Amino acid sequence: MDVWACLHGREAANSSATTAISLPQEQQLTAKSMRSMFDMARSILLSGSTAVN
Repeated sequence: MDVWACLHGREAANSSATTAISLPQEQQLTAKSMRSMFDMARSILLSGSTAVN
């Protein structure tokens, strides 16, 4: 299952403060989920597409 939290359009983080985001239990940031995100980004870049779903 490919799930993610979209941070696009969120206010910029203040670099002098800690910013936390809450992710649902089913959206754990694991090695497997990170690999999936990087694989998807790579395929988008290699296809030349600018679309992100």
